[in-house]
Amino acid sequence: MFSLDFWNRVFATAPQSPPSTFEHCLIWFRSVSADAKLKIIFKIIFQAVVYLLWKERNSRIHNSVSRSVNSLLKKLHLILRAKLLGMDRKDYLLRPTTQSISTDSVTYLQHWFQYFQP
Repeated sequence: MFSLDFWNRVFATAPQSPPSTFEHCLIWFRSVSADAKLKIIFKIIFQAVVYLLWKERNSRIHNSVSRSVNSLLKKLHLILRAKLLGMDRKDYLLRPTTQSISTDSVTYLQHWFQYFQP
């Protein structure tokens, strides 16, 4: 099945294995990670996957045009990198000017490249 293949490919390198049903997703989001940024990334991934699968479904039904899992995966990576970069920039701009940049602080994009797109 296309959606399941796509879902599993998204999480192929993730630190946690993904849930297989929507109900399990709801439970999974609560306990997936203690790291707040990683938890947010998982939620954004879920939203992007649902959106891309919905668009793909509509494209197949209404336009008779289909894309491969690899093509959707590339689109997902592009969407998420752009979103996470925006979140990192916002965090950077909102931090107090007296606060120095901490080397211990891991950005959203660093999490992304460490766990999802190594």
